[in-house]
Amino acid sequence: TDAAQGASGGGPARHYWVQVEGYEASEGSYSLSLEGVACSNPAPPPAPPAPPAPPPMPPSPPPPPSSELVITITADRYPDETAWTLERESPVESGGGTSFAVVQAGVPSLDAATTTWSVPVYRGDAYRWNITDTYGDGLSEGPGSYTLELDGALLVSGVDFSGSEESHAFLVAGGSPSAPPPAPPAPPAPPGTVLKIRLVPDLYPDESAWTLEQWLPSDPPGPSLTSNASAAAGGSAAGSDGAFQVVAQGWPMEGDASRTWGVAVWYGFSYRFNITDDFGDGICCTAGHGSYALSIEGAEIVRGGDFAERATHVFEAARPVPTPPPSPPPPPPP
Repeated sequence: TDAAQGASGGGPARHYWVQVEGYEASEGSYSLSLEGVACSNPAPPPAPPAPPAPPPMPPSPPPPPSSELVITITADRYPDETAWTLERESPVESGGGTSFAVVQAGVPSLDAATTTWSVPVYRGDAYRWNITDTYGDGLSEGPGSYTLELDGALLVSGVDFSGSEESHAFLVAGGSPSAPPPAPPAPPAPPGTVLKIRLVPDLYPDESAWTLEQWLPSDPPGPSLTSNASAAAGGSAAGSDGAFQVVAQGWPMEGDASRTWGVAVWYGFSYRFNITDDFGDGICCTAGHGSYALSIEGAEIVRGGDFAERATHVFEAARPVPTPPPSPPPPPPP
């Protein structure tokens, strides 16, 4: 074969290959020479260099820090009617904007009065929690209730809801949101407690019912209402901006000797408790000796039973004043 140029630089050079057949290395030897110079096989061309390695893949971004959302539902007498979903807000790929998509769902246990779920949620993201009732009467068939706690702090609570669905939207504080929230987050809720409502009906429990209302100031808020008698009668206080809104309701069941409800209330807020009797003779003492009592952390704040068609009490949810320990007895006389 012809090479590009001879070793001496003058003209093409030729390569030759000699094939030797019938030769055994143990029987002799051979050699090739050209003009007294021994010939050898040309070195094979060097192998092409290996292609460079691809650059390493960039590390995956760390997941956003998460918080713990604890959902607790105490079902009514028909837990199979109740269900809940948790939706997370995310941007829409086409057209812009955002939408909510379900990320978790659950139904209460049929074997336990109260069911609790723990769901991780991402800080900085907006969520919407929905509770539904297929019959359309909420949790009214018994002392049903629900709470949502975020990292141990009470976020949402409810005792009953009207219709077939109720929703609560909230933003998990901290972090960078993956989608802008639809509205700024609500201010943190003040610390709260549980109001215990105990009702002993008379001989006709189907005539009695109660409601609990919370005073909600307008925006901007008006003067604070504590125990304003004029507001108890008409639904709002003279000179105040705001109104009472029902936050819980209940009634005794046939055959109940007594029934107790627990309702979440906020310290420093004003509430109005109303109890009614359809027949107009109260629950004591015409047809039995019924009574009602309201207490916060074991301290009784309202008690009654003898009324006509309606009794109303306005009060402010306050921490009970601790009872000082009794004084030590005087030392014995010498």
